[in-house]
Amino acid sequence: MDYFDGYLEKGDGVLNAQDRLEKILKLIIMLKYRKPRTLSQLANSLDKSERQIRRDIKSLEKFFPIDMDYHNRYFIVSDRDNDNFLVSLTEDELNLVYQSINESSPLSHSLKEKLAAKIPELNYEYEEESDNFSDRIEAIRKAILDQKAISLIKYRSNTSKGFFDRYLEPINIINGHYLVAYEPEVKETKVFHISRAESIVILDKDIKHQDHHTHLKPDPFGMFSGQKLEVDLRLTVMAKNLLQENFPQTKKFITRDFTSQEEFYRFRAEINGFEGIGRFILGISNEVEIISPEPLRNYITDYLLKSLRKLEALTEKV
Repeated sequence: MDYFDGYLEKGDGVLNAQDRLEKILKLIIMLKYRKPRTLSQLANSLDKSERQIRRDIKSLEKFFPIDMDYHNRYFIVSDRDNDNFLVSLTEDELNLVYQSINESSPLSHSLKEKLAAKIPELNYEYEEESDNFSDRIEAIRKAILDQKAISLIKYRSNTSKGFFDRYLEPINIINGHYLVAYEPEVKETKVFHISRAESIVILDKDIKHQDHHTHLKPDPFGMFSGQKLEVDLRLTVMAKNLLQENFPQTKKFITRDFTSQEEFYRFRAEINGFEGIGRFILGISNEVEIISPEPLRNYITDYLLKSLRKLEALTEKV
């Protein structure tokens, strides 16, 4: 994972590369810890053109929620969740971050120490876990390349109790920790969490159901299957910030809503079912207005009613 990909160009000398990195780090500091500034002010402070600053901000938006106030001044949205964004990474993502640190770099040991200090749960035991996870990824990639079936050893799913071996025909890997694969036993393409398997074994069996393979694509909430629907939400500033921080893929679908004098935003996108977006709405329901579709409103209402009935039943038992 290279957070500065695109900033350094081939052929850059060491001093030039250091200067570029230093200015990017200064830009991050200015956006996050200083007063909001316009493109012109940022360009003057960093001795760069406005075009270069605009390009740098666009690149940084992949990693930070950057916003602009009414005076066209830029800033990184800062709150408790954003300040501790590393803590919100999943176990698989932590593994990928940890193993992405180049061991050949003289700073690798220092970087790993700082990462472990930043996240108490992350320590050098992750080296063994990271290697194991990396081995699983490589095994899947090799099986796909060689067109071989695989077995997920002692796979644990949310819908079944216990651990089971799963015979699969791998199709592709998504976001570094999801495996899309066809399961001949049930004749269906499914999504599997790679971290939930103890290990992965490449079998001496060729893939032979290619005609039944489906290339599933997740929606902005990470959901792979379900009824595809267009949704339209009106968001407060808080909802907008939380949405793009917790689900970065939603950022490109968020626009400013100018139908009101107050500051609102709109989220319009196609989703795969209501589970992912539903959990988000239920968490901050007072900050979100469902414009459409009606079935999403019904889903949220039904969920709340069921929860209320359960609460009432528990109250009666007390």
